[in-house]
Amino acid sequence: MGGGFGGKEMQPHGFAAVAAIGAQLTGRPVRVRLTRTQDLTMTGKRHPFHATWRAGFDDDGRILALETTLTADGGWSLDLSEPVLGRALLHVDNAYFIPDVTAHGRIAKTNKTSQTAFRGFGGPQGMFVVEDLLGRVAPLLGIPADVLRERNLYAPGQSTPYGQPVRHAERLRAMWADLRDSADLDARRDAIARSNAADPDLKRGLAITPVKFGISFTFTSYNQAGALVHVYRDGSVLVNHGGTEMGQGLHTKMLQVAATALGVPIETVRLAPTRTDKVPNTSATAASSGADLNGGAIKHACEQIRGRLASVAAGLLGLDEHDVRFGGGRVGVLGRARSAWAAPMPIRPRRSRSPRSPPPPTTSACSCGPRASTAPQDCTGTPTPCRANPSSTSRTASPRPRSRSTGSRARRAPCASTSCTTSATRSRRSSTSARSRAASCRAPDG
Repeated sequence: MGGGFGGKEMQPHGFAAVAAIGAQLTGRPVRVRLTRTQDLTMTGKRHPFHATWRAGFDDDGRILALETTLTADGGWSLDLSEPVLGRALLHVDNAYFIPDVTAHGRIAKTNKTSQTAFRGFGGPQGMFVVEDLLGRVAPLLGIPADVLRERNLYAPGQSTPYGQPVRHAERLRAMWADLRDSADLDARRDAIARSNAADPDLKRGLAITPVKFGISFTFTSYNQAGALVHVYRDGSVLVNHGGTEMGQGLHTKMLQVAATALGVPIETVRLAPTRTDKVPNTSATAASSGADLNGGAIKHACEQIRGRLASVAAGLLGLDEHDVRFGGGRVGVLGRARSAWAAPMPIRPRRSRSPRSPPPPTTSACSCGPRASTAPQDCTGTPTPCRANPSSTSRTASPRPRSRSTGSRARRAPCASTSCTTSATRSRRSSTSARSRAASCRAPDG
C-alpha cells in the first residue's frame, strides 16, 4: 500500500526477483531499496500517445464521422499497455455523439522505460483526440469552440460507439448551462478580450470542456466484490469487505452503507481489517469502483440479514414480515407513527473486548418485547425501555432483591437478541454501603 499506482500493480516483480536471488545466495533476508533518482529513472511513466484523425461535420457543426488511429508508447515491455490503450479507445468520443466511428489502436515498443498505469489509465489520452479535433475545427467552421462542443453533447436516446446507452444524457446540457451561469463565462470572456487587445505580449484564454470517465474495469470479471457481515447478540455489527483504505474514505463509506442498510446507528458498526481469508478473490481497489462494488456487496449482505430478522420479528409481534421496518436502531411497523414503534432493538455501544474472542454472531435478533404498543414494554408487559439507562430503568414484575455493593459496579450484560437481559446499576454511596438497583427482561418461553 502506498506509492505509485502502476508501480505497485505490475513493476515490483523484477525487484522482488532480485531480492529472492540475494536471499537464496546468502541465506539471509534481503531488502531492495531504490534511491529516489533510481526510482524515477527506472520505473514506468504515463503512456505518451500519438494520434491521427479525420472527421466530417454538417453545416450546423455536428460531427458526422470520425476515423482515428492511436499509437501508445509502451516502452520496452508490454506491462499494462493493452488495457490502457483499450480504455483510450473507449474514450475517443468523450461526451459527444458521433454517429460513425472507426478507431484503431496499436502499441509501439520503444527503447524507454516500460510505461504503466497512471491516474486516468488511458482515458485522458483518448479524450484529448476529440477535444483537439473540436478545437481545431471550430475556427474553420466559424463557430465558437464552446458552442461547437455544446451542439455535439450526447442527447437522450443516444448510445456510445461501443453500444452503451447514455443514461440521463439530459443532465449534460443542464450542467453545461448551470456552469456557464455560475462561472459568469460570458462576462469573463469579454474582460479577457479587452485585456488581450490592450497587452501585446500577455494573452489569456478561458475554455469550458466536458469530461467523460468510465468507472469499473474493462476486464469485466474484475467487476465483483464480496463482504462478510456479522450481527452479534449485543446488537453490534462487524463488517469485512475486500476494499483497501488509502485515505480516500472507503471505510467510512462502508460503515455508512452497513448502518443505513440495517437501520442502526453508525456507532454500533465497526470494520475489520481487509483480509483475503475473510473475503477472498478481491479485485484491486482501483478504476473508481471501490465504493460501488464493495458497498454493493455490503448492502446485499445486510439485506439478507435484515430479511431474516424481519421474519423473526414478525413471528414475535404477530405481523406480516413485509410490514416490519428497521430504522434508528428500532424495529417498527409499517403505517404506525414513530411513537407507536415496538421496543428498541437491543443495540448498545460497543465495549472493548478481545479481538480473539468475539461473542457468537447471530442473525435471528429482534426486540425483547413480543407485543407492540404505544410504549416500549419488557417481556412481562411492563412499560420499560430495554436499555441500560439508570435514569429510566424501572422495576419489573419480579425485581431482584437489593444487595450491598462490594466496591465495584455491577457488570452490565449485553441486551441480547433472543434472551434480552439488561441490567443497570445506580449507586448512592453513603458512609457504610451502596445500594444497587437492577431490572431485567427476558423473552417469553416458547
